Amino acid sequence: MVVFQKVFLIDGVSDACSGPSEELICGNIIATISDTPISVDRRGDTVVIDRTRETLLPGLIEVSIHVMFMGSAQQQMLLEDFDFATIAPAKVDEDLLMRGFVTVRYLGGRSLD
Repeated sequence: MVVFQKVFLIDGVSDACSGPSEELICGNIIATISDTPISVDRRGDTVVIDRTRETLLPGLIEVSIHVMFMGSAQQQMLLEDFDFATIAPAKVDEDLLMRGFVTVRYLGGRSLD
C-alpha cells in the first residue's frame, strides 16, 4: 500500500486542483481519496509519502506513441541491429513512467525483415 499525504489532486474534471488531500493506492488501484487523513496499518509494506503542497495527477494514458524512434536518431535506429533497436527505447519508457503515464499503447517499430 502507498499513501500520498497532503497533495493537491487534479482529477481531469474539475476546473481547479483539490485542497490538500490524501490518496491510498493498493496494488495498482486507487482505493481511497480523502480530504481527511487516511488511517493505515503501518505494517512493513505500507509506504507513506508526504508530498506537502505538491500536485498529483494520477493515470495519464498515451494512446499513440512510437518509442522506437524517441531514444535515438532515426538513422541510427535503422542501421543498428534489431536487439539494440529493441532495448534502446527502455529509457524512454522509464521517462514516460516518471512523467505520470501509466498506460502506453505502443504502435511498433522496425519489422524483423
